[in-house]
Amino acid sequence: MSQSKSLPPLPFREWKFLDAQLIWVYEGVPQVANQRSVSNRYFTAWGLLQGEVVLAAGGEEVRISAGDWVLLPPGTSERQFSEDARILSIHFEARWITDQALFELRVPIRFSRSETRGWRELMQPMLATIRKHHPHAYNRLQWEEMDFERYVDLQGNFQRWLARLWGEMQRRGELFFLPQNDDPRSMEIKMRVDAKPLHLPFRLENLAEEFGLSAAQVNRIFFSAFRTTPKQYFERRRLAQVKGALLSSSQQVKEIAFGAGFRHQSEFSSWFKKQTGSSPSEFRKRN
Repeated sequence: MSQSKSLPPLPFREWKFLDAQLIWVYEGVPQVANQRSVSNRYFTAWGLLQGEVVLAAGGEEVRISAGDWVLLPPGTSERQFSEDARILSIHFEARWITDQALFELRVPIRFSRSETRGWRELMQPMLATIRKHHPHAYNRLQWEEMDFERYVDLQGNFQRWLARLWGEMQRRGELFFLPQNDDPRSMEIKMRVDAKPLHLPFRLENLAEEFGLSAAQVNRIFFSAFRTTPKQYFERRRLAQVKGALLSSSQQVKEIAFGAGFRHQSEFSSWFKKQTGSSPSEFRKRN
């Protein structure tokens, strides 16, 4: 991936590698009003309808007043809302399949009323759908059952809102990550890794043999395009599968561990904690 302020176009087929998903949208009083430390795995944007909030993240403090918006990167933040605060908030995923975030942010970004004209109107159809069909889903919207028409409706409205945010971020010259596939073998390697079963061990040497290359060459080609190695990418795919199973199924932890290729639950728990900072049971309980 490459960082750029002047964003080049991508081939149509490569945009499918951007995982841009609506997680939740909400209007009302802040659900987490005042806490010294709040962790979020996703991007969050708030429009302050009333009151004000002081945010601290990435070593920077931002004061947001009514009419303004703020974009928060994934991670830990502190917030102090006024008692009369009301917000319009949207949580969303925007990552490439190699786990690189679309927006390269470390601190909150404030947007004025003039910069966000039309954002609220674009979010109203999403709010209406969620209030009618999924009022209690919160951050489990991804695992709510819905028909194709409703999915397309929600995602279509979200994509239109994201396009507005994209345009404003680009106008400001903020940093993005975009794929740079100068070597066509990078996509072939990625497709081969995608096809490998997640319950079987990943062998870089075997992958290299399939292409008649050395392990070092495969790593170099893949890393230059995606800023990660094939092994790291495989592990992220396996972690995503495990997280989904923990959050959306009633399977026991040991069953999930076995399905991900671990012979012992203790080995799985150690791997999961190294990846996420919490045990599988803690992750399931917290989310």
